[in-house]
Amino acid sequence: MQSAEATPALPYFQQQDKTFPLSQLPGRLQGAKVILIGEEHTRYGQHLTQLAIIRTLLASGKPLTIAMEYFQQPFQQALDDYIAGNIDEAEMLRSTEYFSRWRYDYRLYRPILRYAKAQKIPLLALNVATELTAAVSIKGFAGLSALQKAQLPDRTTQEDATYIAELRPVYEQHRKQRQGKSPSFEYFLQAQVLWDEGMAQRAAGYLKTHPSRLLVILAGTQHVKKQGIPNRLRRRLAIKIRALQPASAGNEARQLIHYYPLTDTLPRAGLLGVMLKTEKGLEIINFSSTSSAPKAGLKKGDRIVAINDQSVTTYADLKLALLGMKPDQTITVKVLRADKTAIKATFKLH
Repeated sequence: MQSAEATPALPYFQQQDKTFPLSQLPGRLQGAKVILIGEEHTRYGQHLTQLAIIRTLLASGKPLTIAMEYFQQPFQQALDDYIAGNIDEAEMLRSTEYFSRWRYDYRLYRPILRYAKAQKIPLLALNVATELTAAVSIKGFAGLSALQKAQLPDRTTQEDATYIAELRPVYEQHRKQRQGKSPSFEYFLQAQVLWDEGMAQRAAGYLKTHPSRLLVILAGTQHVKKQGIPNRLRRRLAIKIRALQPASAGNEARQLIHYYPLTDTLPRAGLLGVMLKTEKGLEIINFSSTSSAPKAGLKKGDRIVAINDQSVTTYADLKLALLGMKPDQTITVKVLRADKTAIKATFKLH
């Protein structure tokens, strides 16, 4: 199994039922100003494949910028500072509020971010702010305040029947996960339109001011479909756009290039096994059935203040303290009780 820092082996590609190696990809993408690489967010092998593609494109002499769905537009400066070496990885994650706004295991993306920094490849925060998409999902475009409406992309109408039809099963999955406590499909649809239009407008704006660069967009498979970002981007700029999708995403069109990703799986992370209330500090409200923390003396109501003598006050602090730790690794957790008594407990992650 490869580590998160390993150089990936080479994947292969298929187009119109013809298979070709990664080395031929730049030639097949000749003339494109935007390359979208779709992903299923939790598939580590797909992220390693994205990295392999980026390495190959850079080696072909193309000046790249990597646009990422995982980061939101208001936090662009933190990405700029990270690439410039002004802040480290931990500060970048704190400043972009990664752990509260995206939440997927950062180790999935870490190889790409670290490679971009090493090669000084600019990163573009592609996504719109959570606050705006959340507001639209609850009350729709019409229910937004004047200030919120001013933050919307220049186009938010939706008339594509295919796009609507493909989002219905996605919506039903969301409803199932939330036990029926979801907004109406109309508002869900509007939030998705905002997401795609916002990312397309962001990409178009960047290319207008950086016309010599190739923009590589990393985003979920649904956004990479032509009704997602591509068609919306084409309405803003008359440019050549190519999309690559993992083979598991289905055959949208014969001319689409499908990649067969590396099969690596991300090693399981070590877990505390605690449920937390994070509004004011890190209060333990429950434990998983497999957690060793209760046997070590931790209780509900305890507030975590340090991991291995590293102070933690926020959820991001906690995630950073645990980043890279493995199951069965021994840690020491310091907590404060309601009466301000300090307790230290040493136990193994699960």
